[in-house]
Amino acid sequence: MSRDLLQDLNTNWAAWLTAMAEHVPNGEVRPSGVIPAASLGAPIPLFNQAFVFAQPSVDDLVGAVSWIGAKGLPFWVTAPDAHVDALREL
Repeated sequence: MSRDLLQDLNTNWAAWLTAMAEHVPNGEVRPSGVIPAASLGAPIPLFNQAFVFAQPSVDDLVGAVSWIGAKGLPFWVTAPDAHVDALREL
């Protein structure tokens, strides 16, 4: 099998979280360059995430993390292994 199932799961989760954030009272979506970020406004990191699926610039990463961090809610930055080293450098 040539498909990356983890990548498919992350892509689907990002799409679901973004769609939900657009339909719940405290939800918000805000892309920062190549990084989509979404928050449902709940104090659970799973529901407040930035998704790094492409090589980000420093400004993209800072923008996404600053926006979601300013909400005062726990959050995750989700990235595939291919981008982890680049994120460490940023």
